Parts: sequence; structure tokens; C-alpha cells
Amino acid sequence: FSINLGKDSDCNLVIHFEPRFDHLGDKGKIVLNSRKDGVWGTAQKESFFPFQTGSDTQVRLHWEGRDKCWMGQSNITVHIGRIEGFTINLGKDNGRNLVIHFDARFDSGGDRGKIVLNSMIGGTWGNEQKEGYFPFQTGSSTKVSFTFEQDKITVRLPSGSPFSFPIRFPISQITYVSVDELESKSITLQ
Repeated sequence: FSINLGKDSDCNLVIHFEPRFDHLGDKGKIVLNSRKDGVWGTAQKESFFPFQTGSDTQVRLHWEGRDKCWMGQSNITVHIGRIEGFTINLGKDNGRNLVIHFDARFDSGGDRGKIVLNSMIGGTWGNEQKEGYFPFQTGSSTKVSFTFEQDKITVRLPSGSPFSFPIRFPISQITYVSVDELESKSITLQ
């Protein structure tokens, strides 16, 4: 599997995180890289390899500075600048299949102060679910937590009751992660 964070999946990735069990000559290595304008940087290979086939694990990505992102237990903390909204996508196939699309809309798509949840299967959007509770403010940091259960994803926001979104395809298929409309300066794995 791999985790990619960046503006788009084709040309610009801030980080490409790929644990290699036995792939492309690498056995028991974590490969880290970035891509700018479609060109890969120099790959960094880490020997520390905590992953085991068939077991659960946690991956935690941490941005240095004000902008932070944790994936694994799937807590995401972001610094919000002056934006119309931001999205968090978890899925596979470079975003053609999304188990959850979290869209915080400050003033976008006819929605003001709404959170829109959806999923995409084979490039086709499902039915939207809109939540009225909107704790986000420009110029602040916040935390979004996703807890994956058997048939639903529980979303927790600051100072609010959790709400759930149905899982529409198996979560074992998540290989794509994107956080859009937010800018990070650097990422450190911990």
C-alpha cells in the first residue's frame, strides 16, 4: 500500500509513503519520496519496518510547524487560512473510489458553514450527507478524527457531538489519502 499527500495525485505530491514488504528489490523497507511537476525526487529508504501481513497498524504523519496531519487512527489537524473550504479524501485508485469525502464548506457550492460527506465508487458520487455543525474558523487550527467501524465511519470535530457516515465499500481497500486546499511547509514521519 502507499499513502500520498499532495495537491494532485498525478504531478505534485508533498509525500509518498510506501511500505515495501517485497517489491522492486526492496524487502522490509519504507520508501519516502516527493514529486514536483511530475518529476520524482530522490527516494529515501528507511530500514525500520513495523508492518506485518494480516495485522493492524497505525501510520502517523506529522507536519512540522503549525500545519499538522496524523493518519492511522485518522486524526487530522490542520491550520485554516483564508479559504472557501477544504477537503479530506480517503479511498483508493488515485481518488476514483473514495470511502469518505469530507468537504468543509465555508462558502462554496451554495453551502455556507456546512460539512458535506460523500463517497465515490468508480468515479460516480453517491448521495451527499450534510451536517449543520461547523466549528471551523479561518486563521485557526482544528482537529478532525475518523474512527472506522464495521459499517460506518464516526467523525468527531472539536466541541461537538460525533456523527457517522456509512461505509459503502471495504475499508481494507484504502490506499489513497488527500488533504486539499491546505498548504504545508514540511512533513516528518514519527
